[in-house]
Amino acid sequence: METSFEWENITEVIDNFYQEGNYKTSLFIGCGAFLGLEVQDILDLTWAQLLSKKPNIKLISTGESLQLNLSNYFLNHVMKCHESMKIKDDSQKCFR
Repeated sequence: METSFEWENITEVIDNFYQEGNYKTSLFIGCGAFLGLEVQDILDLTWAQLLSKKPNIKLISTGESLQLNLSNYFLNHVMKCHESMKIKDDSQKCFR
């Protein structure tokens, strides 16, 4: 049986994880949904990159540089996670 996930539900899923205190999980799911990156590239992201409206990242698999545009919803979510997790060093990796 094939299941599908409605795009409209993704923000609800992200918000639910956030409200439960699972900040990294909500951020990880958001990165996958809103940035469309591979897991290895998500794991390499820094806070400084995610806090930028148009971050530049270098893809691990290809070495290609990519400029992303973050939606207002996702940028606000990143800022909420950053504050809730009490991040002091924006150069640190978000997920390591």
